[in-house]
Amino acid sequence: MDLSFQSIKNILINNQLIRGRLDLTPQKIQSLYIARQKQNKKIQNELDKETEKNKLSLHKIRDLKLKLRKCEETVKKAFFPSTTNIALLYKKVGTKYYIKGRFYWLGQQREVQIGSIPIVLETIKIMLQKGYIQDCVLPNKNTITWDQFKKNDLIILATKEIAALKFQEYVIRKLINNEEILREKVIDEKNLKISSSAKTTEPFSDNEKYGWYEKWGKENL
Repeated sequence: MDLSFQSIKNILINNQLIRGRLDLTPQKIQSLYIARQKQNKKIQNELDKETEKNKLSLHKIRDLKLKLRKCEETVKKAFFPSTTNIALLYKKVGTKYYIKGRFYWLGQQREVQIGSIPIVLETIKIMLQKGYIQDCVLPNKNTITWDQFKKNDLIILATKEIAALKFQEYVIRKLINNEEILREKVIDEKNLKISSSAKTTEPFSDNEKYGWYEKWGKENL
């Protein structure tokens, strides 16, 4: 907001109308105005900086909250297996059919192979003998069809128990591999710093980092 010299004179003229006591020159009023404008600009700049910092802080807070949710989700999947939110599928792989389990982890749909119907029923039998599950009457593993299988609530629940443990292994193996990759990366970086004759190398790429994941998925899903 600009203030003309004439407007400054008007301030003094109007002050005299009310018998005011502004015993100042127009130049002094102008100096006060300029000083206040500078102060205003300084405060505005400080406010803008703090606002920007706050935006960055809010962004960081949101980012940390998201990371925390992902970490908490991973802890549950890896160390507290649950049959919640597990879907069972019956898929043909090659010439044979297998039961697969589907679940979500870190915003992605994942699948693990549980086994053929006879293998799954054999696994349930072992889990019954070990006391991991109870009160499940097993049908004939060689004659039961998938339609009969999926209508048996106890068998389905027992199969989801297997799937939950499969998911636990899936997550833990990925976590272990990720730790090994990060450890190797740190060692490589240290070696590069120690060796004065080391050649410039490309940074450790995400494709290399997750290559094992893709390979493992192809072999196991």
